[in-house]
Amino acid sequence: MRATEFISEDTKKLHKDHKAVLSRAMQFHGVDQFYNIYRLGIMTAGQPGYEAPSEGPASDTPTLWAYTDEEDEMIKKSAKAMGFNNKIIVQGKSAEPKGTHTTSPVANWMKQ
Repeated sequence: MRATEFISEDTKKLHKDHKAVLSRAMQFHGVDQFYNIYRLGIMTAGQPGYEAPSEGPASDTPTLWAYTDEEDEMIKKSAKAMGFNNKIIVQGKSAEPKGTHTTSPVANWMKQ
């Protein structure tokens, strides 16, 4: 027996059993399903009171961030092979901000 023989999905409306357990489901028509929903998640995570900008430096542009020289080389070679044009928005090695990992936020908690 194949799954399609006993599973069906109505694309027009939600089944009444699904509605019963999805009492607060929301749809957002006309919204980019990737970047804008990501930004919505950022603003939602900061609630109450956090007003995140609706766009960031990588808005509406697929963006890859290489952490190693090897990853950077792999991405550049793959993009070239696929004929993609890219724009470098940050170049060079990363550096941790001052104060990073100087004290553990859980050090005293772990001793208890």
